[in-house]
Amino acid sequence: MEFRHLRHFVAVAEELHFKRAADRIGIEQSPLSRSIRNLEQQLGVMLFERTRRSTRLTVAGERLFVHARALLAAADEARLDVRTKGGDRTGHLHIGICDGVPLPRLARLLASFRQATPHISVHVHEMSMAQKIYELRSGFLDAALAPESGYGKGIVSQAIWRDPLIAVMPSRHPLVQRKHVALVDVVRKPLVLCQRDTGLGQQCQIEQIIRTVTATPNIVDTATTLSMLVTLVVAGYGIGIATAAQLEAVSASELVLSPLSDVTALVKTWLMMRAKTPVEPLARFIEQARRLA
Repeated sequence: MEFRHLRHFVAVAEELHFKRAADRIGIEQSPLSRSIRNLEQQLGVMLFERTRRSTRLTVAGERLFVHARALLAAADEARLDVRTKGGDRTGHLHIGICDGVPLPRLARLLASFRQATPHISVHVHEMSMAQKIYELRSGFLDAALAPESGYGKGIVSQAIWRDPLIAVMPSRHPLVQRKHVALVDVVRKPLVLCQRDTGLGQQCQIEQIIRTVTATPNIVDTATTLSMLVTLVVAGYGIGIATAAQLEAVSASELVLSPLSDVTALVKTWLMMRAKTPVEPLARFIEQARRLA
């Protein structure tokens, strides 16, 4: 048996729902189902009784559930103990990120941290929000930069960066000629926003700010990434709403990035960690991140 198969099994056993389990661990439902079938074939038993309406553990599944949780807990504890208590003299930090985190600012943070603390190696892992939470809880990640906060007991969040909203407009848009661009004017025009469920959790913050101006913004299209949002704006679909930090690396001559004169609310980037994360070297990383705010 592989630990990967056991982790997949535990997720399904806890959720008793393959789709929810797949979302939780950040994989598609089909490979999760294959992983469970492989485990059943290796053990020679059925672990779940599946119907169109429900999924439940068999007697064999209930017994494996007890052992699997104990094995995984022991493995996670060993991995965390080795990594955080002298297993590597140089020191390592594992940081998770997803789309929506300001990458140019992250690059400056990594460069400055490497210069200030050359004995600490920072490893950056791109993954979905669901996978980041799972890896935080398991002890693989020390922290995660995320466009949203929360996720319950054992995970703490702090706003590490705060950024004002801007309007992202094609250079030929009529509003470009104005000295001051206000959100109240922007929301009357066709808007292109990022989808909420793509890892761009800051989109939830952005929509909350937009809906303080109007309950029915004119959203004509949505994108799954910032690059696609920029593409649709340049193509003339509508005005995008983002932060300057997110779009710092964008230099398209067809775009104009305009501050919104009537918005005081700031969009936050959160740093999430386990409640009992060791103080060092993560504390140094957080301090360095705050300096770049």
